[in-house]
Amino acid sequence: MKPKAIYVFPPLFLLMFTTVTFAEIKTLPQKEQEQKGEVPEAQVKKTSQGLTASQLNTIALILWKDGGFSDPDKAIEYLNQAIELDPTYDMAYTNRGTAWENKGNYDQAIKDYSKALELNPKDHDAYYARGLAWKKKGNYDRAIQDYSKTIELNPNDAEAYYARGLAWYDKRNYDPAIKDYTQSIELNPAFHMAYTNRGIAWYEKGNYDQAIQDYSKAIELKKNNTDAYYNRGNAWYYKNDYDQAIKDYSNALELNPNDADAYYARGLAWYDKRNYDQAILDFDKAIELNPKYARAYRDRGNARYYKKNYGLAIQDYSKAIELDPKHVKTYSNRGLAWAKNGNYDKSCHDLQKACELGYCEALLWAMKKGLCQ
Repeated sequence: MKPKAIYVFPPLFLLMFTTVTFAEIKTLPQKEQEQKGEVPEAQVKKTSQGLTASQLNTIALILWKDGGFSDPDKAIEYLNQAIELDPTYDMAYTNRGTAWENKGNYDQAIKDYSKALELNPKDHDAYYARGLAWKKKGNYDRAIQDYSKTIELNPNDAEAYYARGLAWYDKRNYDPAIKDYTQSIELNPAFHMAYTNRGIAWYEKGNYDQAIQDYSKAIELKKNNTDAYYNRGNAWYYKNDYDQAIKDYSNALELNPNDADAYYARGLAWYDKRNYDQAILDFDKAIELNPKYARAYRDRGNARYYKKNYGLAIQDYSKAIELDPKHVKTYSNRGLAWAKNGNYDKSCHDLQKACELGYCEALLWAMKKGLCQ
């Protein structure tokens, strides 16, 4: 089971605002214009004429809400005007890059961040923002370069260490990821996401005890940390402590009752405890929430097989094969269920298919028993 919760921060260079009227924005000294401001969008739309580049930048930033521009096109419009008035205004390029990033246009975002850095090579926020854009494009090496430059310019930037850790993780390079998460935590001991993601890196290295410690700390810092409960459940599961795993999956489901993965994972824990009825109930729920959940069909089939409900098991294996036709063991399991149902032709056909896909053990067993030629 794969862990959850790889978080990415929005760029941190955007300005925070206190309430101020639009009339005040027009009359504030330039530095104060960049530190204040919040007016209704409808009012902003009427007042883009006769403003300075700094004022246009401030008005664009008013559209920043909940980690992104509420109207990135409108923000770009204001920032275009700001840049036209002052082509050397590096902050406007940086903020326009963020608006492009909000629209999913990472190439344009990178172009703007690069222009901002050309104008101001010491702008660590622009390096950080460009690193995020490179990461979203899947270019983790370039992202790491930009995060490293951010850290060089601002060695106490916990978020930059954290973001670089995410990029190392995406490269499956877990040791430097852990090192960066650790540095992030040293700079910000309350950084629950860094604990969660360091736990994920430990988990991927097979160090489940360290993973559990980090997930537990993340939960201590944020009680409703659904992903940390789920991930800790996975770690307990792989330590074969199914009771603790079930407890954590249940906690995750209390916080998010629509998590198909948590139902599936808890179903596996019940299955390994040989409580097939409870397992089936959880697999049922996982399938209800995600009707294309091939693994849930397959493992519900396994539970039904052990309850000797071979007909229902065959139905589940067939659905799993429909959704994931290359899963070898499903053919093998369905072949065994057909044999239990007395249909040896269909059994041998499935076992041969499994062997064609690379798993021949069940076919060899059937041949020794004289069930297949």
